[in-house]
Amino acid sequence: MNYTILLFNIVNEMELIMLNNEEKQEIHSNAFTIIENANKLHVINKNRRISEKTRLSYNRIAERLLLINKIMPINAASSKSSYYVYKAAVNSYLLDKISATILLMNKLRAFEAEWLKEVSNLKLYIEFINAVGIDQGKVNLLAYKTVSFNSEWSIKTKEFKPKAISSKSKRLKSLPKNWTEKIFLTALESKSKHILPIATLAITGCRPQELEYGVELKLNDDRSISAKIFGAKTHDGKYGQAFRMFTSKSDSIEFLYLIDQLEQNSGILTVKANAGALCDKVPYLSKKTMPRLKEPVSAYCYRHRFSGDLHKVGLDSEAIAKALGHSNDQSQQKYSKSHRSGATGFSISNIVAATPVNLKNQAKLRNSIHDLAQP
Repeated sequence: MNYTILLFNIVNEMELIMLNNEEKQEIHSNAFTIIENANKLHVINKNRRISEKTRLSYNRIAERLLLINKIMPINAASSKSSYYVYKAAVNSYLLDKISATILLMNKLRAFEAEWLKEVSNLKLYIEFINAVGIDQGKVNLLAYKTVSFNSEWSIKTKEFKPKAISSKSKRLKSLPKNWTEKIFLTALESKSKHILPIATLAITGCRPQELEYGVELKLNDDRSISAKIFGAKTHDGKYGQAFRMFTSKSDSIEFLYLIDQLEQNSGILTVKANAGALCDKVPYLSKKTMPRLKEPVSAYCYRHRFSGDLHKVGLDSEAIAKALGHSNDQSQQKYSKSHRSGATGFSISNIVAATPVNLKNQAKLRNSIHDLAQP
């Protein structure tokens, strides 16, 4: 089969050409086999352990390859590792399409033409996913270790070169002291729909994904704000915190804005945002606000700044882990300990988390001290 033609059929807004009677009969006769194969892939998709952030990232890559550049992963990659990223992205995208179609099938059974069209969609998705190659168990990856692909990969444009990953904790040190205030004022001036989420990032240090779940804010009598955050990165409770709560106070412009919004809403707010849109908006606002920055501010920079706040007020490692939503005190080692905020008077109290913190660093320290004390 010519998979380039197949690719263009799928890419064209996922719309199929009108089927003639012969094609309809062929699809109808093979429909149950197609649906059976699609159900197997649907099960694989349901059992995938993939975060929403990764899924969104994969969707962007797949749409860029399939919808914009109309190119196969093997032709887009510049190395073996990038090939597997692109292949995984396209497979993820197609598996989601298959799952969405399977869920629609029962509703469409009463309308044969539409039902046949969806079966035809499934047929194309399956053929294309077979062409890309789904590699459960990384069997093919192991086989490819001794193979050179240089002859198969064409010269690539800069668009497909992976971006260098920078340390956000180090990045924080290069930002101006009042960077959060500057970005927030730009968001206010542009009347962005992300004003509330950005303010919430600033005072809670929550992850962007946690704003999709909704961060609950409550105004207290002493004009402090209590926050309840439902944790991301918990992997079905295996680690991380399912939720965390704390009360904080600050004189930052974001904090004062949230107090004003809470007063207008009977003292209670649930702040929500699309994680992908928020992660795109923060760098955009930072470029608009500080065009001379070498690298834009990311949504995660707020979390690292919040970690710096926690260290500044002298919290122990257990309290910091709880406030950041960690299940152990080792994860915080990746976060900033420096304070880069123009706000003063920050305080935090009443820190509660879903589960006790595993104090691995403290245990290591105790063991080291014990070993050093031995004669």
